Amino acid sequence: MGSQEAAPILALRICAVFVLVFLPQLLMSEISGTEISGTEISGTVRVIDADTWDVNGTRVRLFAIDAPEMTQKCTNPLGQSWACGIWAAEQVRQRFEGRHVTCEKLD
Repeated sequence: MGSQEAAPILALRICAVFVLVFLPQLLMSEISGTEISGTEISGTVRVIDADTWDVNGTRVRLFAIDAPEMTQKCTNPLGQSWACGIWAAEQVRQRFEGRHVTCEKLD
């Protein structure tokens, strides 16, 4: 496999590392119910896609995370297309769906 063929896989792995390893650091604390005060919203997570969540009815875009969109396709080193957007969303869903979070508005 040449370096040009490996580049998309490396980029996807880096994205996965961001989503799966660094994302928890963006979450502040676990609480129950929904609370909105100033620049924070707290509540239960429902994953829309890998970088967009619904927190008890409020749409939240995760700061500094750029993950594949649900309909996005990627190509593996053999040239085969696969649903990387669905895969990324499912990885995030398995880890965060139903958890209670506090999100701070940054942008």
